[in-house]
Amino acid sequence: MYKYYAFLFIFFLTFSVSSQEMFGSVGLNSTKYDYTNSLNESLDGLQNGSGLSVEAGISHYIFSSQDLISHSVSLTLNQFNASAVEDAKPYSWKTTYMGIQNVLKIKIFTTQTSLGLDVKAGFNLSHIISGKQNNNQVLFDITKNPEFSGIFIQPLFGLEFYYEINRNVTISCGHNYSKAFNTKQSIEKLSFSNNQTHIGLRFTPK
Repeated sequence: MYKYYAFLFIFFLTFSVSSQEMFGSVGLNSTKYDYTNSLNESLDGLQNGSGLSVEAGISHYIFSSQDLISHSVSLTLNQFNASAVEDAKPYSWKTTYMGIQNVLKIKIFTTQTSLGLDVKAGFNLSHIISGKQNNNQVLFDITKNPEFSGIFIQPLFGLEFYYEINRNVTISCGHNYSKAFNTKQSIEKLSFSNNQTHIGLRFTPK
């Protein structure tokens, strides 16, 4: 796992040499778990949970002569939480995942007032860094549980509105939808879908 992050960190540094933009954002995740136990039974009464999202990265335009398509790579920190009630007993999960996100962004339109809209698609590779399960008021560390550990691959799609404050600073807000799948084999299965609303700033050195 440490070799995996070391490789991505080196890639991140290499990519930054040709970057044309730096950006950061914060947002809110609304997560729905899809959980199946070792008996292939789904947990009834699962409810969406909310959590924080943080992202920081760099991007560049693929075709330098046209500011239409850009590629970005970023570090992400996401809380994916959920709760449920089974046999009158409450359950809840609070997890935090760190990841690397790759996104292609296509400019849909811009206006003379510096407003614009981008559509984006990409994927996130993440690994759990903290996790607690509350089982009827008893807390368990789930970072080693195979259904929560391993590498999660998370395709995403989204829309992002932006406004250019000046030639160097742009404010943005948007919405992403994603679905995460665990690449680690386990007798208990876990995937989750996530809706993320975020606001951020872009910085373009001149």
